[in-house]
This record gives sequence, C-alpha cells and structure tokens, in this order.
Amino acid sequence: MCPTPAIRSGAAQSRLLYRCAESLYRHALDAGDGYAARLLVELLDREGRVEEARWLRRFGLPADD
Repeated sequence: MCPTPAIRSGAAQSRLLYRCAESLYRHALDAGDGYAARLLVELLDREGRVEEARWLRRFGLPADD
C-alpha cells in the first residue's frame, strides 16, 4: 500500500527536509486533505512564515474540516 501524501510529508519533516515536506503538504492540500493542511500551517508557523500560515488558516483549509 502506498503511503498518503500526509504520511510522506510527515516523514520528510521528521528528517528536517522542510522544502520536501512543504511540497508534499501542498499537494495533499490540493487533493482536499484537511489534516495535511493543518500540518502545513504548523510547519509555516515554525519557519516564521506567520502571514502565509495565517492566510492559509483563513482561506486555504478545506471547508469540511
């Protein structure tokens, strides 16, 4: 079974591959994965990209999550 983008993103993040993790989180977000979207917000916050995280919280999270 192939891991979901959110799982691959978490693995990349745990290895400090933030650019790779961010790309995978964004891919999962585009597919409607709300969990990955929240993890992306946390990653952006940790990187000090507060405005981008705030925008994503406000406009980018899937509506059903």
